[in-house]
Amino acid sequence: MRNSLWIIVASALAMGALVATHNPASPPVVRVLVDQPPVVPQINTEMKTRLRAVFEKGQAQGNSADVFSKIGDSITATYSFLAVTMGCNDYNLATHTDLQPVIDFFRAREFPADTTDVWCGVSNSFSRVSRCAESGWSAGSALETLTDIPSGCAAPYNTSLRCELRLARPSIALIMFGTNDLQWDDTETYRDHLSRIIQECLDNGVIPVLSTIPPRMDSPSLGALVGEFNEVVVSVAHDNQNPIWNYWLALQGSEMVNHGMSDDGVHPNLYGNCAPECLSGDFSAEGLRYGFNQRNFTALQVLDKIWRVVINDGTPDPSPTPAPARNLSIEISPQSPSAGGPLLIEVTVQPLQKSFDAWGIVRAPGGRDYSFVPGRESRLVAGVKPLARNVKGLSSDVRERVFYLPALPADAVGSFTVSVGLVSSGTHPTGIESAITGYADQKSVTIERQ
Repeated sequence: MRNSLWIIVASALAMGALVATHNPASPPVVRVLVDQPPVVPQINTEMKTRLRAVFEKGQAQGNSADVFSKIGDSITATYSFLAVTMGCNDYNLATHTDLQPVIDFFRAREFPADTTDVWCGVSNSFSRVSRCAESGWSAGSALETLTDIPSGCAAPYNTSLRCELRLARPSIALIMFGTNDLQWDDTETYRDHLSRIIQECLDNGVIPVLSTIPPRMDSPSLGALVGEFNEVVVSVAHDNQNPIWNYWLALQGSEMVNHGMSDDGVHPNLYGNCAPECLSGDFSAEGLRYGFNQRNFTALQVLDKIWRVVINDGTPDPSPTPAPARNLSIEISPQSPSAGGPLLIEVTVQPLQKSFDAWGIVRAPGGRDYSFVPGRESRLVAGVKPLARNVKGLSSDVRERVFYLPALPADAVGSFTVSVGLVSSGTHPTGIESAITGYADQKSVTIERQ
């Protein structure tokens, strides 16, 4: 089997033949989502039809098309999220003037002045204080029974989520939980809570938009969980055929200041840093290098997409081309390895009635390349060298261990991505796109300090 694999590992490992560095200022690298969604959701015909049905149900129940609710923890409840910017008409769209119409639409409906505490005194969807957004909350908090019942929220509306949906009567709910959940709950509990929140929104004719969470840079162990919890967000959204807002992805650009996170490593940073001004509504190129600026900007983009396609019954996005069948898969164990512990890479390949070449390459920082050595699963050799040429195909499924170290060196700390594929005979691989259709996979893993 070792003669049937092409493996590229782009890594930041520091061990033996893998020479690399570790940057303690970087956030933990999360596992790449198999079908990683874009920052702003794509709403194709199928999703639009489903969301239109939810929207029309809400309109029949008395919901307002020009109202949205904010549901989440401190990253949602803060003034920095839409409230004092769009809510008080204090923002800089810079070149993004196409977002002005959606701001006008959701600012048009005003609530009583006592439903906000922003400086301008104007209460609208942007600035209204949500009954379902509080500092320190997890997803489960939204489902708990209230002890202090606001007017209009008597049973059965006596949970924070039901109370918010009843008082605001929104058409859309922007939802982000998880930053606190990963400290207290496992992923199955988190999944259950998010699923219940989604269902409550749908039952009330409200379009739920789930957001991925930002990095946790305050703790390596908590930071390592962000990927798992974001995978739950994506999974729940996909299972319910609802839009997903990939805020985590919006913070991954190299231009972001401190990865979009503040000094506490928990909350996003913002342009100006409130010294003397808080400029989270500045969407200039410089402003968008900060976390809360990206959160506000991408929130408007999400609202704009739903407003134009669903509420205004506009043109949907094209349906994506179906992904080819996956005939090759890679498994890395453990999923969260640590220095001093083992690292195992196994690959399963389905039959292939075609000749192919095999390559095995490790790409280290600085562009240095190493190749896997056939029959020596713990060894690497410098340079780019094929493992085999013109293999005449595979007649049955094959599962093989391709790399194994029983104990990673103490300084083997960092992240790497493993890509596995087969290429047609005579083809020199230039990347995973060179692989035979369906015979490629890619996984990422982070090795933590012991």
